[in-house]
Amino acid sequence: MPATAPTLFAPEAKLQAAHALEADWRALIDEFEGKYSAAPRERLCSLFLGADDALISVQETPWGDHQSLLFPIRAVVGRALAQNCHGLVLAHNHPSGDPRPSRADIDVTRTLARTLAPLEIVITDHVIVSRNGMFSFRAAGLL
Repeated sequence: MPATAPTLFAPEAKLQAAHALEADWRALIDEFEGKYSAAPRERLCSLFLGADDALISVQETPWGDHQSLLFPIRAVVGRALAQNCHGLVLAHNHPSGDPRPSRADIDVTRTLARTLAPLEIVITDHVIVSRNGMFSFRAAGLL
């Protein structure tokens, strides 16, 4: 990863992410895991990707409580269209410590994937982080 890659939580992160087409989005997921795996409230991080999986932008959504995340489907779809993205990586945390997806996590991911499919936008992965590990929808065959 280049030395100038953006960090998700630096003050200038959004600007850097928007202009750093060579950024390694996997490193941003690792950073999200380090910051929020033990957080007391659920948070969502959306990474919008270009046609070559290069990072276009990052959006963090602080909505949710200790048990659930209010998933902003309209906002995510709107931003994906505005960014002209081709791919999307989602990451959210589970304060409970269990990284396995809930039924609601699976349902909202499938709903979002079905909504984005006719727009030719693919969910590259949806990752859940917790203090006890990480879960990848892609690796589990759920995408």
